[in-house]
Amino acid sequence: HKYEERLTIGNKEIAKGIIDFLIEDSIVLEIKKGDRFLKGNIDQVNSYLQITGLQLGILANFTSRGFQFKRILNIQNS
Repeated sequence: HKYEERLTIGNKEIAKGIIDFLIEDSIVLEIKKGDRFLKGNIDQVNSYLQITGLQLGILANFTSRGFQFKRILNIQNS
């Protein structure tokens, strides 16, 4: 289930994103493909956490060697 999130200040939209999966309204799950975690993908999950105010994100990566994941915590809203 895709979940769209928008961040506005006043009437101006300053950020928008589509979260791949929102698990039980508390965990952001982003699915990617590649052999390593990219800073841009980590930043994307951090951005979703800040916009939603949620505490936990998981970046899942399908690689040529299998599957790996990284937990990302929102320390700004803890």
